Amino acid sequence: MAKRVNRLKSINHEISQLDMIKDLTPNTTPINALPLSNHLIQIAQEALREVATLETGKQPELKRLARLMELVDELPEKAQS
Repeated sequence: MAKRVNRLKSINHEISQLDMIKDLTPNTTPINALPLSNHLIQIAQEALREVATLETGKQPELKRLARLMELVDELPEKAQS
């Protein structure tokens, strides 16, 4: 199989897949774990958005990573919900 030259299309596809997952009803996730589960999906999306930005040739910037860092910092709160 040939290696893909451009990862951006696949990255954006995965972001869209995560959007669809957010709209699905969890089957066996405990009710008290739903906020954490949903939050982890948000973190995955934000991380993929950053990967997509880097893939366009932009340099890493802490300012741009601020939203991802905020979401990660909220994990303990979501885990206790």
